[in-house]
Amino acid sequence: MRTNRNHHDENGCNRSHTHMPDGRVIYTADTTPHTDAHHHHHHHPSPSGTDEEQAAFFDDCAEQNLMADFLPEEQDRFNEMYDKWQIKEGMTVIEPGCGQGRLTERLAKSVGKNGMVWACDLSSKMLNRAATRLTAQGLMPQTKLFQGSILNMPLPLATADRVIMFSVYPHFADKAEVLRTAARAMNATGELWIAHLHNRQQMNEFHRNAGHVVENHILPDRDEIKATIEQAGLIFVDYEERDGWYTVHAKKR
Repeated sequence: MRTNRNHHDENGCNRSHTHMPDGRVIYTADTTPHTDAHHHHHHHPSPSGTDEEQAAFFDDCAEQNLMADFLPEEQDRFNEMYDKWQIKEGMTVIEPGCGQGRLTERLAKSVGKNGMVWACDLSSKMLNRAATRLTAQGLMPQTKLFQGSILNMPLPLATADRVIMFSVYPHFADKAEVLRTAARAMNATGELWIAHLHNRQQMNEFHRNAGHVVENHILPDRDEIKATIEQAGLIFVDYEERDGWYTVHAKKR
């Protein structure tokens, strides 16, 4: 799929959309977050893996069909995790780093036709696979797919019931800005979950050995992530870590 990389529009964000042969639409945002004065944001570049490098890295993962589905041994843990998030009919859910849509599909089924899942990924190949999967199940009406970072999604303010950061948090270059963006998008009863089907040691070991693009992508400990969440203006609720499990829960107020 080729997308047009237009010049920035007057909002400073390049957004176009690509019509797929079967009528699907994937929105594309410029993958380089721009720093506007009103964001007051100090960019801390990640030690490794620019957005472009990550997009290429995860394109390769898509071509190898990695992370397409949950493994049989993960299914029970995932179901337990999913139940905790309490995704209900009619909700608006934001899912950054949606990959091939293995979670997006479940979210879209849960929110139903009256809900909406806003999903994004840096990798166009991952997104194409997600779109194919959602289209096959008739779930595209309640899904918006964006190529790029959550920082560039045109998210309505104060409307999201849930933000689910599943298997993605270590890959955010500017974690504080991502959490601030999520906080702005969440409504008064909104909840944020950061989740992995591995604990910190398992996750960090995996990324250290997965190539230079992600080798410094570390899952933080309780104190660090609590501080980042509170700096973003959210309320820290809970941190749970055990073998095969890592969840962080925060809420708007």
